[in-house]
Amino acid sequence: MTFICYILLQLFSISLVVSPADQNRCNKIFDTVSQRTVYITADTKAVNEGGNAALEKRLSGIAMDSIDASQSSDIIIDFIVETDGSISNERIIKGGRIAKEMISVSKSFKWIPGICNGKKVAMLHQVKTTVCFSEN
Repeated sequence: MTFICYILLQLFSISLVVSPADQNRCNKIFDTVSQRTVYITADTKAVNEGGNAALEKRLSGIAMDSIDASQSSDIIIDFIVETDGSISNERIIKGGRIAKEMISVSKSFKWIPGICNGKKVAMLHQVKTTVCFSEN
């Protein structure tokens, strides 16, 4: 029997270190996939309608049968939430078929864009799921 032992939704992007003085500010990076500047922190982060709990619930329904049961596995995807709430520039960081399904699940939601200085902004998001296995 398999089960998801831990789900962590990270609604911020990859490896940027933000100094304590900048934690409440809007930070952006140049995204090499989309070839443009996107935000990674904002006054209000982009979120799917229904919030993290709704996203976690749908993600937990993904069949995990293609993962090697001898070890735990991280599955990581990134995407940009556009100012109109759509998702673009989806990418699989780690995870194969299951990551593709995670992208489909993420795209099935309507997203509320991030807000920086009172203005809607495109934000890079990362979703990470760690799958653990147990045998009965």
